[in-house]
Amino acid sequence: MIDVELFASDVMYSPKSAIKLLKDNTQLIHFFGLGFIQIKLNDTQRVHFYHSAIPPFVEEPHNHRYNFISHVLKGRMTNTLYERAEGAGTMQKGVLDVTCKKDDMTSITDDALVGFERVGQIVTAAGSSYYLNSETFHTVKTSSKCITFIERGIPKKQHAQVIRTIADEDRLCPFSRPMAEDAMWDIVRDCIECNNAWELW
Repeated sequence: MIDVELFASDVMYSPKSAIKLLKDNTQLIHFFGLGFIQIKLNDTQRVHFYHSAIPPFVEEPHNHRYNFISHVLKGRMTNTLYERAEGAGTMQKGVLDVTCKKDDMTSITDDALVGFERVGQIVTAAGSSYYLNSETFHTVKTSSKCITFIERGIPKKQHAQVIRTIADEDRLCPFSRPMAEDAMWDIVRDCIECNNAWELW
């Protein structure tokens, strides 16, 4: 297991050590397809790298199969939160059951229309963390460069859910845009080495 506090210190003060630690402990690096590069360290720990060079995407409100804690190591992240709701003024949207497994991108089913409304935002900067329950719907926006360290719990359900807000032809499945490994490591390195305040806020 990686000590998140020690790794965070390396990211801030010893970039070469941070990159070496990742290189030595990476089980898998991939472009996740939802706006970030993901490094899988082990069964429960991931590091996500958001970068302005990553192709733009439209993110739909979604939840996860598991609870998780996200530690923002560099940059700034804004989570917008949504809840099921009824009555005037709510979004009436379909809900999709989806999977984020690389070998299973087709497990998608429609539900009946459900009411949703935006209920709040969480702004988290470097040195702060937030917890998200598996049933919480959210979208994410980050600074031009942002690094988060994810500690996830055990899966609570087979599928996550997505609030259907865009057309099928515009929907982006995870892993649907492959990226060369060297290009991914270039993004990782640039995020870790960045000290430009304009890109981190």
